[in-house]
Amino acid sequence: MEFARAGPAVYAAMFTRRTGPAFDTAATPAPLKAAFGELHDAVEPLATARGADPEACTELLRSALHGLATLTEGSRLRPAAHRTRLDLLVGLVTAGA
Repeated sequence: MEFARAGPAVYAAMFTRRTGPAFDTAATPAPLKAAFGELHDAVEPLATARGADPEACTELLRSALHGLATLTEGSRLRPAAHRTRLDLLVGLVTAGA
């Protein structure tokens, strides 16, 4: 979230504009796969404990974080509730862990 806040134009170029091949193909750049892998490694035990698909849970968390970053950058969310939203998201992901 801090990366998106500190460099909104770079964040937009990396995450909201079409930049190349679809995700999870042979053409997906290694750094993108590695970054997703780091998030997946954190989410996988939580998803597995719930009997949920780890990849789908990782995609959901990634989507939620990107949505928060994009809406925050566009001044479409209350700034004072930023930490509360992040805490809620983490709580939802880790509930029962």
